[in-house]
Amino acid sequence: MQEAAAYFGFSDKKIRKIVDEHENENFVLWNGTRPRIKRQLFEKFVDEKLTAI
Repeated sequence: MQEAAAYFGFSDKKIRKIVDEHENENFVLWNGTRPRIKRQLFEKFVDEKLTAI
């Protein structure tokens, strides 16, 4: 999550909020209770859905 926040320029809280709100999206890979972000799919999601941020 910290790496994703640094890569995308979002805060850790923002990344966690996005994952919590969209936990069943294809860019989230769950490793037990820890979410992992699939970079390319998350980039596409951000471009399509979060252009207002």
